[in-house]
Amino acid sequence: MRTTCLPTDRCVLEKMTELANAVRRVPEMHRHIEHFVQHQLFAGRTVPPVTDSRFWPGGKSIMNCIYRAATKARLVLLVHCFTCVVNSVHDDFSHLSTVCFGCHFSGIHVLC
Repeated sequence: MRTTCLPTDRCVLEKMTELANAVRRVPEMHRHIEHFVQHQLFAGRTVPPVTDSRFWPGGKSIMNCIYRAATKARLVLLVHCFTCVVNSVHDDFSHLSTVCFGCHFSGIHVLC
């Protein structure tokens, strides 16, 4: 039976967050976390049982981490592109016909 009341270990959560920008599938993240826990976090020591959710997060926890990373990446891009629009409109209207990383605001494309 899996222990579900314990939060994920900080080191495991940081590793998942680090990998979440490149790893988008739960089974693949499971493999990375398994390797991290066995060979880095508990190298040379007894590995905790797989029922310990602190070190072996379930699929839902991994999916939530991947979702948060993807949402953060989209938000960062959106803020960046919005800043480009504001700066371009403020500085010079001639830049409104070029493209910025696929930013689209009401049909306006902006160069960053």
